Amino acid sequence: LVYSRDEDFNGAYENISYRKSTNNGTTWSAPVSIVSGDFYEAAEPEIVVDSTGKIYVVFHGSLQGEEQRIFYTTSTNGVSWNAPLKVDDNGRDNVYVQIGMANANNVHAVWIGDEDGVVLGDNQSIFYSKFNGVSWSARTALYANATATQGWPNPQIFIDNRSNIHVAFLDALNGKIKYTTNESGSFVTPISIGNSSAVRATIADMAVENNTLHVVWQDVRGGIGKIYENKKPLGGSFNAEETLIDVGVSTDADSTSAGETQLVSDGNTLHLFYRDSIGKRNLFYLQYADSVWTKAVPVTDDAHMSMSSLSRRD
Repeated sequence: LVYSRDEDFNGAYENISYRKSTNNGTTWSAPVSIVSGDFYEAAEPEIVVDSTGKIYVVFHGSLQGEEQRIFYTTSTNGVSWNAPLKVDDNGRDNVYVQIGMANANNVHAVWIGDEDGVVLGDNQSIFYSKFNGVSWSARTALYANATATQGWPNPQIFIDNRSNIHVAFLDALNGKIKYTTNESGSFVTPISIGNSSAVRATIADMAVENNTLHVVWQDVRGGIGKIYENKKPLGGSFNAEETLIDVGVSTDADSTSAGETQLVSDGNTLHLFYRDSIGKRNLFYLQYADSVWTKAVPVTDDAHMSMSSLSRRD
């Protein structure tokens, strides 16, 4: 478990801590501070563990007097951590990194960041880098000019059991969910996987069941928020049209963030959670099994919920 903390209550998260449980969450180790000190900001940490037990934590942060960058740190025991190093030292506003672990213990990262570092929020692009155990590859722009608002179209990464990489993100300038993959050996030009009537699509998520990749997202159409999906067999193509899963999760006039979606799989069944932006903003749950989505049911009854994180077993 990794999380960020605002130690001096100045509105900036500048400390990242690590804890672990060895008894299925009954008890947890004391927090170990793995990022602090010189950082003005250290936030949105992501964690993966390779087959040898080595722990990788990747996050966005900024050293005093510097622009936001993507950093990483590693540990072999969760107690002693290497000093954080930069994944990349280009541009500015590099935030909301997502990571995945491939079969060969390579770490793959995607994030949103400013391409040229000249103007705040300008040229916000989707970037990718790979850690081969020694160093990170030079960042690759998977898609340029995804938005003019820094940090908005959070990219998502999914690595299948063949070590192929799948990336989905919001093209905020066009209101579309886009997707790219390296199944052919290198990343292809991102394609839209939602149709032309999309109005305000939001962050997507991905999972695999029965060798089929599912991408889910929320979109506002006709003033009503709806949950959509599109899917494709691994190595194949997406359907020509997305499928409507659920209705009534937001309103077009809602100026707050729309209902995030999170999707996990146990291999044969998908489990979808989303946050409703109507009323109490509760969390809802649907299940996909035997090619059918169940009816959404609330799993909370508390006002103004925020989306939590889910454990993945894909």
